Amino acid sequence: MNELDRKVGDGDTGISVTRACNAVMKSLHCLDFTNNLRESIISIGEIWASSCGGSSGPLYGVFLCNAAMKLKD
Repeated sequence: MNELDRKVGDGDTGISVTRACNAVMKSLHCLDFTNNLRESIISIGEIWASSCGGSSGPLYGVFLCNAAMKLKD
């Protein structure tokens, strides 16, 4: 991802995505996907937005949070 990003940006997308994935993985044990899917995905969006950095972090975070709001209770 970094190599592709270097052609159009600053070349750190792979590093940022890895950081966000690691942050999400560390939090998975605290989330209850079975009983509270919507809130769990919102939490992932918030974690992603705060840990990814750059412009892609908030963009993915907003996407995940808004997608979660479409889920039924």
